Amino acid sequence: MEDQNRVLGDLEDPPPRRNDQEVAGNNGTHDMDHLGPLAKKIAEFDTPNQHFQSGSAVQPMRPHHEDFKISPQVIILVKEKQYHGFATEHTMDHIQLFEQVCDATNTNEESKNYLKCTLFSFSLGDKASKCLKSLPQASISTWEDCKAAFLNRFYTKSRSNLLRDKIQGFQEGAGESIFGAWERFQDYERDCPHHG
Repeated sequence: MEDQNRVLGDLEDPPPRRNDQEVAGNNGTHDMDHLGPLAKKIAEFDTPNQHFQSGSAVQPMRPHHEDFKISPQVIILVKEKQYHGFATEHTMDHIQLFEQVCDATNTNEESKNYLKCTLFSFSLGDKASKCLKSLPQASISTWEDCKAAFLNRFYTKSRSNLLRDKIQGFQEGAGESIFGAWERFQDYERDCPHHG
């Protein structure tokens, strides 16, 4: 017991705690000048701008002719048919419609790649948009790469297998007309073009 008291007695009292007024200074702000330049740099890391990545994953090569501009009307048209990543949405339909809009513009192939890559982010909403933003910066530079990344994320193997099963085991529904059944079968084929 005596040894324990001696050991505890050897410990120094902790330094007095500074009250909030002392830390804040006379004007009530938390002045960190007394901590030196290192403290300011550490404090600067506690801001969102230090962690914000402004560069897009999709960064295509800009067309050589400098007068190339994307019409605001085309952007509006693309935004009207956004893909959100919901299970009920059809990924292949989205790609097909998006490509139709882009192909309707009067541009050459080099410009078309830039146009599709640049506009694609406008065609996505909600979960789909977040997935595109989660890709590494400047990891995609062509439309084919962009389309592949989109399909890899939203056209999963399980979805593909489900559609293949529906095609292989297709039957006309009770009370369904031949025309209705044929239309439904064609929808399955369109959603799974690689079913063969």
